[in-house]
Amino acid sequence: MSMSVTARLEALRKKSSIEHGRDYWVKRGESVDIEFDANFIENHKGVGKPNLAKMNDKMLQCGDKSDECCSSSQGIKSRSKEDLSDDLNSEIPDSLVGYSTLPSQVHRKAVRKGFEFVVLVVGETGLGKSTFINSLFMTDIYSDKGGNTSDQTKDIGTHSVVLREGGVKLSLTIVDTPGYGDALDNTECSEPVVEYVEKQFDKFLEAETRVKRVSLPDSRVHACLYFIAPSGHGLKRIDVEFMKRIHDKVNIIPVIGKADACTKEELDSFKQKIRNQLEEFEISVYEFPRDEDEAESSDIRAPFAIVGSNTVVEDSKGRRFRGRRYPWGCVNIEDQ
Repeated sequence: MSMSVTARLEALRKKSSIEHGRDYWVKRGESVDIEFDANFIENHKGVGKPNLAKMNDKMLQCGDKSDECCSSSQGIKSRSKEDLSDDLNSEIPDSLVGYSTLPSQVHRKAVRKGFEFVVLVVGETGLGKSTFINSLFMTDIYSDKGGNTSDQTKDIGTHSVVLREGGVKLSLTIVDTPGYGDALDNTECSEPVVEYVEKQFDKFLEAETRVKRVSLPDSRVHACLYFIAPSGHGLKRIDVEFMKRIHDKVNIIPVIGKADACTKEELDSFKQKIRNQLEEFEISVYEFPRDEDEAESSDIRAPFAIVGSNTVVEDSKGRRFRGRRYPWGCVNIEDQ
């Protein structure tokens, strides 16, 4: 009995599928002899151009499950399962678990919530503390100072302001210590400052240990800017005693106020004296991390010489910047 046209087309399609599979491995430079059993051909009925990934999967099954697909003498004879597994893995895209997005999630949460930063400013009167803070954050934080600046009191005062830059919100709190070191007897002048710092720790601990926690703003002091007079003779006794009492509670950043009163050579000598005293009295100060692209020779160790100014000046070349004008020229406070 002659075969019908439909049967002949079906046989031709099956043969085409087998030949495509054979040509695939021959093009790869493999010497193979592919034999398919009746079950394999039955499962690939109606396939015009074969899907190579599915054919590989089926050939693996023929090699692993002889009782379901083919006998041990059939299926794939010379192709190893390891090679076929490599081909399969190359076809499967990498799956996404989700932990790769954690940095962006933390970033979005931090930006939405904002940041809180509390800075303690300590130093004698006349060292440019208020001017430096205003120029550092480019805002007038001490605008609510009032007219009672002549009364030097030892009460701790705070100045809060909310700053926004590039979509990031910063809740800044400046803790000021007016009248520090201005009395004849400065033996107990550091006591109010130490009590304030410890009180903030106690307040935060109490809020955390409650049965029903209450969300409170973080009022703990994160850093202390300690202003040193540009005398050139090193630290005073009051400076050493204060830093010894507070260095284990707050990150101390010693700075030399009004550093433009000294020459570069005098500043280098003054800094070295202060570093020797800090090491002698075992006072820990905050060490800023060094950037990867920063030169090893750059001096980023405390103390830092600073100059503050809220005035915009113009030099002889027409450049405008915040600085201070002198008979011999101008000082740019943002220039290292």
